[in-house]
Amino acid sequence: MANANSLVLVVLVAGVLDAADRWRTLLRLQIALALPLTVVVLLFGLPARGANVYIGAACYLAVHGIQAMFLATMETTGADLAPPSWPSTRTAALLTSIPQQLGSSLAPTVAGALIARGTVRGVGVIALGVVAIAAVMLAVFARPARAKAPSAGTPVSPAPSHRRGGWASLRRVLPDALTAARFAWERQELVYIIIVGSLANLVIYPFYAMLPVYVGDYRLSAQGQAVLLGTAATAYSLGMLAATLWLLGRRIFADVRTALAVASAAFGTTCMLLIAATLAPYPWLLIGVMALAGALFAVLISVAGGTWLELTPAAMRVRVFSLRRLVTFWSIPVGTAAMGFGGAHWGYRVFSRTLIFCCLAALIACWLVFRSRFAVPSRNRTVATDGESR
Repeated sequence: MANANSLVLVVLVAGVLDAADRWRTLLRLQIALALPLTVVVLLFGLPARGANVYIGAACYLAVHGIQAMFLATMETTGADLAPPSWPSTRTAALLTSIPQQLGSSLAPTVAGALIARGTVRGVGVIALGVVAIAAVMLAVFARPARAKAPSAGTPVSPAPSHRRGGWASLRRVLPDALTAARFAWERQELVYIIIVGSLANLVIYPFYAMLPVYVGDYRLSAQGQAVLLGTAATAYSLGMLAATLWLLGRRIFADVRTALAVASAAFGTTCMLLIAATLAPYPWLLIGVMALAGALFAVLISVAGGTWLELTPAAMRVRVFSLRRLVTFWSIPVGTAAMGFGGAHWGYRVFSRTLIFCCLAALIACWLVFRSRFAVPSRNRTVATDGESR
């Protein structure tokens, strides 16, 4: 529910986020995030029953929704601030892979240590402290950042209804969503990226979520299973981080077709590696597969993210990016649920191989259909803004 709620929420308010002052929006969202976190800190001292559970669930939904709006705004703000000389893969990597991998490594480590000590409330207290630090940093650095990149504060030529705010902005929700959908639909490269992203999320995230099941198939002690699971998860994060760092300084794609071919090859190779992991009964192979899968997935999201950055004008970036999230992320809960039900019925390894093979076949079919429709000119071309188009 939290994932679905945050995705739909960002799509609905994307037009308002595009038209608003982004630095002020980021600060307001951090302040708003502190409210449900404060309630959660207070709830940790109360019995987990009755209304307390429902209030906690509401806070959980609120945190997810506010965080999704913050990340969508931060992503496009960072793209505006990136130097023009940077390759798009570097910008996309710095906006997505590195922050996510650092966060996914640090947050569970800190929270796990606190929970192990029995101080569950400390998790919420630290979260509040981090939000406060972020709010102060946004307030301090907003003015110099605007001075360096004046266009990052407010997009080009916002619609009059957005400038008025309030209900006038909310009435633009459906037209904004339709504008973003039409923009993506008219560009075959973006349609292809959405399809590949949906297929990747249908396989990679569910496979990662089902790691404990695969680890349980090996004849290891409980401690050995825990060590193998932790090592495989760490290998995935390190592989993703290493590939991202490698991509930072490279401008390696001459055109869109080449970039999408590399992204498709990365996903196809990942599928074959995961199939190999379901066939071989060797624990060390699972660790190697997860490291390579993380590296290849970093290539996929960095190249795809860079293509989105270059093909989308800054004035409508939040709307288009949020639409991409809504369409591509739907397959994560679907794939996870399918892994659970299918694995329980036919066996997890057999069902995983079948699902991955079907996604690989769909990838090949889509590439054969779409490759002749991709634009061949250089990816470094300039995309006209809404104002220039008018």
